[in-house]
Amino acid sequence: MRIGIDLGGSHIGIGVVDENGKIIEKKETDLKLTKESDITKFIEDYILKTIKKMQENYQIEKIGVASPRKPKRRKN
Repeated sequence: MRIGIDLGGSHIGIGVVDENGKIIEKKETDLKLTKESDITKFIEDYILKTIKKMQENYQIEKIGVASPRKPKRRKN
């Protein structure tokens, strides 16, 4: 099992996928409505609860994070 965290420009999504890429569970929240400390707490709580809930049947192997980056400016 793997946990994926998607930090978007306006939302954050966290999910658990199996070894075949099938989504087992997911949760999302709007970033515009939360403070930075709330975002960190949201991620931490989800990961800890998920590991505790799934540890009997699954082993979390990896945690990945995707985040946006500022695009490079083109030189004309």
